[in-house]
Amino acid sequence: MVAAVPLLSFIVIKSYPENYAWQIEQAMKSGEVDRAVAIARTRVSTESYDFTAKRLLARALISDDNATGAVDTMLGSLEGARSVPQRDVFSIGFDPAADYALLSEALTAQGRVAFAEEMARVADDHRRMAHGSLAEFDTTTPLTAFTSAPPQDGGVVIDLSAFAKSAGIIKTPAGTLHFSRNASTSATLPHGQSAGGTLAVQVRGGLAMGMGGILVLVCNGAELIRIYANTAEPRWIFVPLPAHLSEENLKLTMELVNDAYDPISKADRNVELMQLQIL
Repeated sequence: MVAAVPLLSFIVIKSYPENYAWQIEQAMKSGEVDRAVAIARTRVSTESYDFTAKRLLARALISDDNATGAVDTMLGSLEGARSVPQRDVFSIGFDPAADYALLSEALTAQGRVAFAEEMARVADDHRRMAHGSLAEFDTTTPLTAFTSAPPQDGGVVIDLSAFAKSAGIIKTPAGTLHFSRNASTSATLPHGQSAGGTLAVQVRGGLAMGMGGILVLVCNGAELIRIYANTAEPRWIFVPLPAHLSEENLKLTMELVNDAYDPISKADRNVELMQLQIL
């Protein structure tokens, strides 16, 4: 037992060489931002996997009007967490919801508002995943559940250029619609084009932070389906249209609702609408 005391002391000293978090907090409260930054930098330089210290450093840098330094710190922290997959990073302070939220705050301070909004959405994703409350996925059908085979019978092919221009939606040379960020677009199809009973939609998407984009299809104000675009392989979705719509013009709205960009892997949750037919 006697020999265990020095070992325990070593562990305590190694883990808590000083109450750095308290010191940083006190320095911030007293307006000594430079001192808070210095304490946090010292901790990070000696304990490179102390994710709490990195968040404290980033927050101090934001207070010191060094948003760029804060962004670099949080990107480095997120990259560091991925570089050691064998290690339980969560037990040593890694908190993806808090990290992405702080990255969003730093990006806002840097003036990169659109990027900040994406990071805020990722933070929300992680918060809801942690609490098992990703409710939107309960009513969302994975794209992988659909077929890669095209429609058997020829339908009325809808020209995607009929959809209204919208910031964040790119009309590609191939005639497809590329949703590069959260955005929606609509088109009204005359009765002659919309008299069929099934909407055939070809879509593909990309994963970012382990999740794909969600594309919501709305017809004449009523939601038809939410597609979880979780594969880069184009898939066909066949959605029955309500019977009463056969006598009406058809207003279709497509909306990407959870776009996000991974600053480490450069992956994006973009979704591409490839083709649209009325069968």
